[in-house]
Amino acid sequence: MQLNEQLRSRRKALGWSQETLAIKAYVSRQTVSNWENGHTYPDIESLLLLSQLFDCSLDELVKGDLIIMDDMLNHRRFRRLANLLGIGEVVAVFGFAPVVKYAGFGWGFAGYCLLLVLVLCLAIHIDNLKKRYGLETYRDIKRVLAGQPPRHDKEAPWAAYLKVFGALIVTLALMGLTCWFFFAVLP
Repeated sequence: MQLNEQLRSRRKALGWSQETLAIKAYVSRQTVSNWENGHTYPDIESLLLLSQLFDCSLDELVKGDLIIMDDMLNHRRFRRLANLLGIGEVVAVFGFAPVVKYAGFGWGFAGYCLLLVLVLCLAIHIDNLKKRYGLETYRDIKRVLAGQPPRHDKEAPWAAYLKVFGALIVTLALMGLTCWFFFAVLP
C-alpha cells in the first residue's frame, strides 16, 4: 500500500478528520489532503511525526512507496535524463566559444541559445520528476531506516541565491577562459 493510502486508512481507523490530523501534525488541512491524494510527499520530520501519531514504524508507513521510489531512482529513463543533463551542462559551458568562432556570431549564438533552452527544459523536467516521486525525501527515509540521521538542509533563505550566484561566477569564468583560448590562443 502506498503512503497516501496508508495515511487515509490509518487516519480513518482512528476516526480523525483531515483537520484533526493536520492539527496533530502541525500542518494545514490542505497539506494533509495533498498527502492523501498523492500530490505531495511529507518531509522526513512529518513522516517521523506521523509514524508516532499512528503508532507504527516508519518502515510500515512508507514500505510500498520505498519500492516504487527505488524503481524510479534506478529507472533507466531517469538515469539517461540525468546523464544527458550533465553532458548538456558541460557542452553549454565549454561550447560557446567554438560554436561562435566556427559558425559565426549570428547562427552560432542562435544555436547556442537553443542549446541553453533545451538544457534548462531538461533540468526542469528532472526536477519535476524528483518532486513527483519524492526522491529527496526518499533519500532521507532510507537514511533513517538505515539508522543514520536525516540530512538537515535547512539553510538560510539567501543560501540558495548564494549558490546560484557562485555557480554563475564559475560558469562565466570557465566560459571566459574558453573564449580566450579559442579567440586568442588558437589561430
